[in-house]
Order: sequence, then structure tokens, then C-alpha cells
Amino acid sequence: WNSPLECTHHGPLIDKPCLFIEIGSTENEWTSRRAAFIIAKTISEIIKGFRENPYNEVAVGIGGPHYCPNFNKIQLNSNVALSHIIPQYALPLSEEMIKGAIEKTEEEVDFVLLDWKGIKNADERQRVIDILDKNYIDYKRTSEVGK
Repeated sequence: WNSPLECTHHGPLIDKPCLFIEIGSTENEWTSRRAAFIIAKTISEIIKGFRENPYNEVAVGIGGPHYCPNFNKIQLNSNVALSHIIPQYALPLSEEMIKGAIEKTEEEVDFVLLDWKGIKNADERQRVIDILDKNYIDYKRTSEVGK
């Protein structure tokens, strides 16, 4: 099975840290005992092997599609752990939404990661950058982080 990241689509409105793990998108996957076993085993291994953040940096992502391929590559090939990922279709963002994604991340967020080409509208991209600059929030482009 493929196991991509998905953008945040349940918040950041929940007050407690949470993680969603889904078994596919169709009834075929939902009724698979093998898939359910793999997910249960994965959750068990995560709990048994939990470590405080083993990454060097934590980022909130903005831009790109629902399954966020650029953020997937970064998650797999760099020392950056991604928290909330806000997709292109959720734009325009309010200042409160950006700050909320950062504040509701359990670990300290080091920077916001912008999927430059995944924020299709240049004016919206600049508006996001202006919000980040106004709030002294560091940001990087996905092209600046190891893939």
C-alpha cells in the first residue's frame, strides 16, 4: 500500500494533539482485514517506540494539493517534521488560521514551509508572506529543503 501524508482537513480546531490514520478511500480497503491489521500493528509500534521529536526541525506547510507530494518528499528525505499542512484549496488563509496551525502544534515550529508552485496565485502567496513577516514567522520554500 501507498502511505502518503494528507493535508490537515479536520482543523486545526481540536484542542488535543491527534493523528488520523485512514484505511484507503473505498469500501474495498475499509473491509480489508489485512489493511486493518497493518494499521493496528502500526499504531502499536508507534506507541511502543514513541520518542520525543527525532527530527531537527518542525514546520507547518502551506500550499499544494490534498495529498501534498512535495511535503511527502520532504518528510521522507529531510530532517523536517511536518505538522499541519494547509492545502491550496483552503486559501485564502486568515492570519488567525496561520497562527492557529502554529500554536496548536505540540512541538515548537521552526518555520512555515511554502509549496511555492502549489500556491498558484502570486497575490495570495505574497499575502501569506506578508502575514508571516508581520508576525516574525520564518519561512522557507519547499525547493530550499532536501527532497
